[in-house]
Amino acid sequence: WLTSRLHHDSQGVLQRLDSWQVASLLSPSGSVLKGSMGDAEALVRDRDGSFIVGFERNPRLWRYPASREAFALPPQSLPLPADLKKAPSNGGLEAVAILPDRRFVMITERYKDANGTTKGWLMDRNRFSSISYLQSDGFEPTDISPLPNGDLLLLERRYNLLRGAIVRVRRLPAADIRPGARLKGEEIALLEPPFEVDNFEGLAVGQHPTAGTLLYMVSDD
Repeated sequence: WLTSRLHHDSQGVLQRLDSWQVASLLSPSGSVLKGSMGDAEALVRDRDGSFIVGFERNPRLWRYPASREAFALPPQSLPLPADLKKAPSNGGLEAVAILPDRRFVMITERYKDANGTTKGWLMDRNRFSSISYLQSDGFEPTDISPLPNGDLLLLERRYNLLRGAIVRVRRLPAADIRPGARLKGEEIALLEPPFEVDNFEGLAVGQHPTAGTLLYMVSDD
């Protein structure tokens, strides 16, 4: 895990990052995660200050308790939908978010339904219901993050040798996020060369008193 302090100017422009900390994630037994067991793909901070981490290979959802130093305490396991175990080893749990009404949203990277849509789930009080996401134009989901009104922003990535990485952000209306939903959303941003683009796999939403809503994207490189 990695933490840093973000510094913005008066207009909300990110200026620098400092106070870096980097350390290994712990397992519920307190041991350091190694190899495929450490394939963390999703990160959510809950209201109580705890962090929820989703793992793609060997699918797990772990809650790290709030503490003075992030991730210093061993996590507790959270329930997962039973059929997530059937997901491809490198195409499973990719994106997790907590909605304002406390429901969890989970979307896989390339675990398909029979109709070709990408599998996902809603978790409400530890009860799961299926949802799906309609991928398009060769993009694959990499993260989701909620807006204050309950809409979801979905980060997608497409890569090929000729054009490199291309990143897209889609907005999923809160009213569409319900059991059995087939989510599609609306494109609100497309980043491709000559813009600075990398293998962005993390998305977070912040609020600034002057700039309003800020979107942060982070690469896994």
